[in-house]
Amino acid sequence: GFATRRANFEASPEYDVSFTVNGVPGDDIHLRQIGAAYAYARGATGAGETIVVVDSGIDASHRELQGKVRVITGIGDSCAPADAAAGRCSGAEHGTAVAAVAAGNRGAFTSTIPLNMQGVAFDANINFIPIELRGSSPTLRPLLALNEYPWGPSDRAQLDSSANYRRYIAQGAILNFSFGAPWALSEWRTLGSNCGAIDETGPLACYRYFFRPEVNALAQASRDPADRSIVVIAAGNENGGNHDRDDNRDMLGPAVDATSPATGAAHAVAFNRPGDPDLSHVLAVVALDADGRIASYSNRCGEAKAFCIAAPGGGGTSEDFILAPRAGSGDGYTGWSGTSFAAPIVSGSLAVLREYFRGQLGNTEIVNRLLGTANRGGIYADSDIYGHGLVDLDAATRPSGATTVVTGATLDGPGVAEALTELVSGAAFGDALARGLAEREVAVFDELDAPFFRTLDAYLQPTAATRAGIEDRLARMGDDPRGAPAPIRPGNPITLRLRLASAADGDGDSFIRHSLESENPVRNLELAALSLTTPLGRSGDAFLSLRHHPGWNFGLHADGIVAPGMFSDDDAFASPYLSFARDGEAAGFALPLSTGALRVAAFRGGAQWGERRDYDPSPAHGALFEYRLPQRNRAGLPSGFAIQSGWLEETGRLMGSRPQGAFGDLRSETGFLGATAHKSLSARWTAFAALHLGVS
Repeated sequence: GFATRRANFEASPEYDVSFTVNGVPGDDIHLRQIGAAYAYARGATGAGETIVVVDSGIDASHRELQGKVRVITGIGDSCAPADAAAGRCSGAEHGTAVAAVAAGNRGAFTSTIPLNMQGVAFDANINFIPIELRGSSPTLRPLLALNEYPWGPSDRAQLDSSANYRRYIAQGAILNFSFGAPWALSEWRTLGSNCGAIDETGPLACYRYFFRPEVNALAQASRDPADRSIVVIAAGNENGGNHDRDDNRDMLGPAVDATSPATGAAHAVAFNRPGDPDLSHVLAVVALDADGRIASYSNRCGEAKAFCIAAPGGGGTSEDFILAPRAGSGDGYTGWSGTSFAAPIVSGSLAVLREYFRGQLGNTEIVNRLLGTANRGGIYADSDIYGHGLVDLDAATRPSGATTVVTGATLDGPGVAEALTELVSGAAFGDALARGLAEREVAVFDELDAPFFRTLDAYLQPTAATRAGIEDRLARMGDDPRGAPAPIRPGNPITLRLRLASAADGDGDSFIRHSLESENPVRNLELAALSLTTPLGRSGDAFLSLRHHPGWNFGLHADGIVAPGMFSDDDAFASPYLSFARDGEAAGFALPLSTGALRVAAFRGGAQWGERRDYDPSPAHGALFEYRLPQRNRAGLPSGFAIQSGWLEETGRLMGSRPQGAFGDLRSETGFLGATAHKSLSARWTAFAALHLGVS
């Protein structure tokens, strides 16, 4: 089951990793922090998805990345294509670690390799675009990497004419940028419009001026929102004056405002005016330490909180890191911390969700789901620090709120609550419904309009007859569980049976039988069943029965050959079609004819099945005609034969199967025939049989 699958993932050594790197012990619990095992247990591992990692070089030969990396050259790298494809570009340590955290292979520990890890989306593939993060030519790297000043209109024009950033944005549905220019928003506001002859004014004029070409590319305005690539950007590691740039370019001094993401991750803050591009599919990611709090080095969400989320990034009160491959080692590992590694955790989570929802959610909807299901409890309620909160793959892969089965053509309805949708299978169908429905699926939708797929047999509820065990059946032999009267026949004009009023229908309690002539009546009783017969002059009898099987008035039961309680099923050898109207009323008459006898009855009742007597108040009604040949006595041994014809109408059911909710309503009619026969073979042995056939 689900719990076992989840426990198996959580018990694997690459899920919670204890390690020693460079002589320093630590732990890596980031998969547990985001509830990844819940998604894995539900079958979501990122299979079939591709994450585009734009970063420094990569070592694609490492065991964590073998077989899943495609290196795309000629876009933004300053490394020779052959070297890029072989993972020899400069800075391969960072890019290798980032790629593996997003989608590293899952594998068991071995005696020769004491360490291991897995990516969040361990079955996803990676398209890797190597870039030179600190090169001198802006045409050879994305603008996010620029960290030199001053910039001027010529730089903007050169960047605007370059198609590099447009080309890597077009490479996949999920892009990971674990880098950025380390300028804080406060620095850009200080700069204002003092960055050359530009055509904008305002506190973020220079930001908007230089980054408009890239933002226009990121916005992908020509694409439908469902098809826009999701861009995940690290928020920056600048808290506490932790500048990550060349000292000789630090024109604004060492003070850094880390209350908002750094350049790049803050695009949606600067570009939030009317007419600006839509950046709802661009996420900023802040880092948590191993204690689940904002990491000491991480920028906060701040002004970017509407599109910001938190994920583990390593660090904390102990030496806890994100374990990742060490480039050039073949199978070695090292520990990392930073928002650079929180970002690929989010990218991997998005790949898991894309697979889980089978492409039925657009990319913007996937982003909204990741944000909308994030953990906002406790400290994560502080959106200025954590934005939408901590990534929660458990919540993201289970329904949010009530689920609905849509019965119309759109998600706007009509629809029926899934909780009210079921199909109770009557015993007449055996396992046919279960087998047939297991091959069909339906999507139900939660309150965030995400689809969750169910096989239709998940809504199939067995009847009590199906659930009844052999012990239950054997225990009832020789007893009438409903306290119903014996069949009506001469010498037994009235039968009344009572039971304890506290006894529930079908709970297996014994019932007290009490005759009208009792001198010591038992109090606190209620009617269990009643049958009455009275002569119609010389021409026949009329009969009435309450709360018992109408079939007990016909066939072998009327002849006294079979009685309730003789078999484990108390309606054995009675017409099975009348079982759908038991616990109701039946009235009829018996009329002798010159060649036999005719019995006619009309009946009405609620369907109940099997020994436990699940009560179904939906009514059924009909009529039955029976022609009985006169009994013949050969050598003093009686025999008899009867043929039946009847009609049954069920409201809300078909042969006892009843739908509810999205399955709609049923109304069925059944015509049926029957025949019964019995013959006494000796004083102790009687052979008898019944055959019934109907068409619904």
